[in-house]
Amino acid sequence: MNLRSYLWSLRLGTLLALGLWCIVLFATDPTDLGLVAYIFFYLTFFLFTSGLGTLILGYFWQRTARKSFAVNGLSTTLRQGILLGLLFTLMLVMQQYKIFFWWSALLVAGAIFMVELFFLTKPKK
Repeated sequence: MNLRSYLWSLRLGTLLALGLWCIVLFATDPTDLGLVAYIFFYLTFFLFTSGLGTLILGYFWQRTARKSFAVNGLSTTLRQGILLGLLFTLMLVMQQYKIFFWWSALLVAGAIFMVELFFLTKPKK
């Protein structure tokens, strides 16, 4: 799969996740469905924010990279997009349980930043 087809499939997947998230948001009642509605809500939100984060970060990587983006930046961008999606989803979960404060959000962001630093400093084989 070349870079162009990967990016188009990522765009379509992100739009599909946005559509599914909107359907879950407007067509379900969490009091009737309970846990299933929450799982679908958070899963589609995670997929949408991960895809959007990957696309935005990929655009910036492609604009600032001096080498070929396809070789070095693709896996890094995907990982960072997934971590961004995880960050936003965890913040939304914290808001649901009313534990979202600036310092708790900062702790979660710091933990995700440390995970990214681990992957950046890990020796390559």
